[in-house]
Amino acid sequence: MRDLSLQLMDLAQNSIQAGAGQVGISLALDETGKLTLMIRDDGCGMSAELLNQVHSPFVTGRTTRKVGMGIPLAQNNAASTGGGLEISSLFELKPKQFESEQHTPVFYEGHLYGVRTKAGGEQLVCMDLAGKEIWNSGRDKFGRGPYMIADGLILLLNDQGRLTVAEAAADAYRVLGQFEVLEDAHDAWAPMALAEGRLILRDLVQMKCLRLAAL
Repeated sequence: MRDLSLQLMDLAQNSIQAGAGQVGISLALDETGKLTLMIRDDGCGMSAELLNQVHSPFVTGRTTRKVGMGIPLAQNNAASTGGGLEISSLFELKPKQFESEQHTPVFYEGHLYGVRTKAGGEQLVCMDLAGKEIWNSGRDKFGRGPYMIADGLILLLNDQGRLTVAEAAADAYRVLGQFEVLEDAHDAWAPMALAEGRLILRDLVQMKCLRLAAL
């Protein structure tokens, strides 16, 4: 049991290093007594090439080492009990469909929110977990600017320093307000921070702290 716990922690750490915002672990017991343990995350997934090689200890997605023993050990332990290990990526999208170059997409209430790169129109897009687009921000484009979700709101800063506040809702893109918060902005790409109702943001030459309630 201790070995299993350590392997679960290792796999969860792999998920986080692959950009996952959420990692779920579930157990299911069928009528034959077969126990299925599932680990699911919202990270970047694996390419088809990596999936074909991932069971080898000499293949790893990490850059800090050249071997990866976590998956082979988990596979061997499963096989010793008459079971097995299966790994799959749910879907893979082309850049024009979804590719968030500068910032990590946000998983919120069962949907993915992120800003496409220039090839995809630089729009905010909401997708379900099957990779289907639910809506996009249309004329509102955000370039490489940061975005976050807090208290049911999406906060987005575009390259020119305009802050957009929208509802974090999967049914439609609804803007609640837009504000010019950085004058003559230069590459406003840095992540934002929110603490006690105050939003901290910056570009290359200036930083501001905004009280959201005052906007």
